[in-house]
Amino acid sequence: MAEAVSDTVLRAHPRHPGALHYLIHAVDDPSSAARGLDAARVYGEVAPAAAHAQHMTSHIFIALGQWDDVVRANLRAYAANGPERVFGHGTQWLAYGLLQQGRVGEAQAWLDSMLTYQRDVAAGATPAVRGRADADAHAVLMTAAHVINAEAWDSPLARMRFDTTHLRSIDTRTAADFFVGYAAAQRARRPVDLTPGSREADRLLVDSLLERISARTARARAAGARAVPLGEAEAMERMLRAEQHAMANQPDSALALLRAAAEQWEALAFAYGPPGTVKPPRERAAEILLAVGRPAEALAELEQAEGMAPGRSLARLYRARALLALGRRDEAAREYRELAGVWQGADVTFPRREEARWGSTLLPAGNVDASVALDTVVYASGELALRGTLYRPRAAGRHPGLVVLHGSATCWSPSSADILGRLFAMQGYVTFFPCRRGMGLSAGEGLTIREQLQREGITPRDSAFGMRSNELLATTQLEDVRAAIAAIRARPDVDPSRVAVTGISYGGILTMLAAEADPTLRAAVAFAPAAMNWGWNAPLRDRLLADARRTRVPVLVLQAENDWHVGPTRELPAAVRAGGGEGTGKLYPAIGANVGDGHGLMVLTPELWREDVLEFLEQQMKARSRP
Repeated sequence: MAEAVSDTVLRAHPRHPGALHYLIHAVDDPSSAARGLDAARVYGEVAPAAAHAQHMTSHIFIALGQWDDVVRANLRAYAANGPERVFGHGTQWLAYGLLQQGRVGEAQAWLDSMLTYQRDVAAGATPAVRGRADADAHAVLMTAAHVINAEAWDSPLARMRFDTTHLRSIDTRTAADFFVGYAAAQRARRPVDLTPGSREADRLLVDSLLERISARTARARAAGARAVPLGEAEAMERMLRAEQHAMANQPDSALALLRAAAEQWEALAFAYGPPGTVKPPRERAAEILLAVGRPAEALAELEQAEGMAPGRSLARLYRARALLALGRRDEAAREYRELAGVWQGADVTFPRREEARWGSTLLPAGNVDASVALDTVVYASGELALRGTLYRPRAAGRHPGLVVLHGSATCWSPSSADILGRLFAMQGYVTFFPCRRGMGLSAGEGLTIREQLQREGITPRDSAFGMRSNELLATTQLEDVRAAIAAIRARPDVDPSRVAVTGISYGGILTMLAAEADPTLRAAVAFAPAAMNWGWNAPLRDRLLADARRTRVPVLVLQAENDWHVGPTRELPAAVRAGGGEGTGKLYPAIGANVGDGHGLMVLTPELWREDVLEFLEQQMKARSRP
């Protein structure tokens, strides 16, 4: 009815501000928003000095996933306030749009302003234009959106606890706990503690927050809370319960809970703006499905998710990955190209931008470079048939070989392997990216460390957890690495006397262990080995230092200054030298603004270390093909 009335007025008065306003409100859901696009464009011109009018146009833009327009509209709205800077509804939408564009630093700045405003309002130092409850609510919603969309699990923001006394709505009070619990769940799923007992503390935090949310929603139901806020709160409760199952390595039960949360959310009357559940449940379901190798199901979830939260950048990234996994390369390339456009102004350290660039420029060609060939390799580790990806020069002859080891969470993503594989293969290296047992292309072949510990009944609460993890690292995991080295040496296009190993994080640890175990290697380049646990895992640190003193393979250790701990770069090369070997360490400038951002040095900024590593390998291996 509102749309029809507005249309009638606009036919007679095409620039009537009231009719434009009501038309936008009438159609600002994803299924109808296209009918309001012309009105949004006109309204922005009709009322340039009206802050609310400028913001209103973004109701249409956000429903269509048009992030450039969302950002521009809310910047205009903020400027239209004049000297009276108001933080709240429009600021929330602005920061959300910036997060979709990968402009995380700018979103953080707006969030900081919102939090300052909220604190000043609470202290009575600043008049609350719309009341304290409004300032508190938007501080919660902006923080929650920032942590979850930027995946800032280790940021102080992810541990921020809000006073919810003045929050009126059950969904906002729930969001204040949900994002903290969700971030804790992601930290708890790491294979190692960053500090002693950190994963167990995060598991307990998830449990306590879920108990609190559950009690609150039960009280709200009994009190007859409004359907939409209560439904969103209940959906978030289900989503956090799903994270409990994901932490326990129970993907199917986690998926069942996420789908139930999605169905509940989708059945509610549509609420415009950023997702009321903070994280769309089907988007999270797709993420889990991709991780367990079910891309077709992931794609189906993402298609349904578009109906509630169109054009979200993470959802589009997951869609591109699912299409790629299904062999639909042209469709994946189109998705990556569009994402590269969305992220063209992203932060330099934005981790997903390089994947989008890679997918948009390389996939349609079908090959990375005319001089480089790409193969999938099966190799034996004991009775296991493991797999990996190999990049090789097309030039005839025998080449030096390089084995590149992934971290603890997963095997190499297609984009990371491709970027590094091209880099080294174009310099003449046969470059092998093996997936260790139970991971990536080797899924189903053997057990990961996490799965093995679970089978043995050892939990992070047990005193034996750390010691047994270290033992598996130095046995089954190292066996897989040695098998990969043997496999590349056996290739007819590889000179077996010129093989080196490199790796990141957990792969950096294995690089150091392999260098000690196999003195016939020509070089070892370890990126951020044990950086996440150097400060507290004394048995692992002592083992690495002892091995380093026995290592006769030339070693290069590399980190960024804002890695979790830079002790490995300072101490491991010194230990190699103390034992009579050749050890070199180098620290690069910080990547990003946060501690831990630098841990991704190897994959985020190869331009920083490229010349150093290639020169080191050239010196140690004389990387020239032999006839």
